[in-house]
Amino acid sequence: MISVSFADLQRFWWLEAVIYLGLLAFINFFIKKTLKKIAKRFSIDRWKGRVDTIFYLPSSFFLWICGICLIISFVAVHFRFSLVYEYSYSFFKTAVIFTLAWIFLRWKKEVEKDLIYFKHTIKKIDMSHVHMIGRFISIAVISVFLLIILQIWGLDMVPLMAFGGVGAAALGFAAKEVIANFFGGTMLWINRPFVLGDYISLPDRGGLEGVVEEIGWYLTIVRDKDKRLVYLPNAIFSTISVVNTSRMSHRRIQITVGVRKEDFTKLEELTQVLKEVFEKHPSIDAYLPINVIFSSFGAYSLELFVEVYTKQTRYKQYLMVKQEVLYLLYKTIQQMDVQVPNPIMAIEK
Repeated sequence: MISVSFADLQRFWWLEAVIYLGLLAFINFFIKKTLKKIAKRFSIDRWKGRVDTIFYLPSSFFLWICGICLIISFVAVHFRFSLVYEYSYSFFKTAVIFTLAWIFLRWKKEVEKDLIYFKHTIKKIDMSHVHMIGRFISIAVISVFLLIILQIWGLDMVPLMAFGGVGAAALGFAAKEVIANFFGGTMLWINRPFVLGDYISLPDRGGLEGVVEEIGWYLTIVRDKDKRLVYLPNAIFSTISVVNTSRMSHRRIQITVGVRKEDFTKLEELTQVLKEVFEKHPSIDAYLPINVIFSSFGAYSLELFVEVYTKQTRYKQYLMVKQEVLYLLYKTIQQMDVQVPNPIMAIEK
């Protein structure tokens, strides 16, 4: 009969650790396969189909951290490192909190993706609000996580807060530009002078124009007319004027055309007819001023000034309406038997 003492069993602590690690590897493999089956089975359901995306990495991380904690515990018991054994339990609790926070942040990211996916069908969704609220939630989760971790490791908050006050003052002075940009981004979110996708122009920045592609913590990204990305610190928006073209109610069309001086007697009737023609145009707002006036004497012609407002604010549609206005203008001039003079050139020999 073979007798094995407790001392002999302690020699094989490493074998027990290997068995536990093998068991953890099997559990990890089983969880991976199960989550993939759930995702494949419920692929039509957007949320159930993303179970593996949300849970697999955090759960796998947690399992392997458990394995590391077990190995540390075995080593600590075998070599009688009581302090290491005590800290391994704190490390395990830290891993639990970290995993829960990680799962929540991954779930939040999937919610943001869903809102971006449905932004065209749910018109009330403001993507700048989605991104900003998501960032604040991330900060809140990380802050709570850090506070819990400090409590787990038995760190006293009072000295840290006292040191943090002095450190925050020094850091604030050194990083005032960063802080100014952070609060500038917050004010952009609160005041909302523009949102993602708006077309803006900055007269104080050399007439920069473009589409807002991102409003971040530190920078706002604008794609200009040449399709170049322009990175603007958020702090500058508190000191410059911003023109939001996307929020225009109308666009103004201004045209100056000259007619022959010989047609002076027809000007009054021509201006009246042109007003009536423009009032009937479906894309021109008849409730706003429609100005067709004899504005000045030119060198070789009588100058007519035309000013109307179109309801089409998008640039392409605006150009189409402007083209129609030009067609109507020239067609009416011809129907009234009025001519547009050509420049007179004198050639001396």
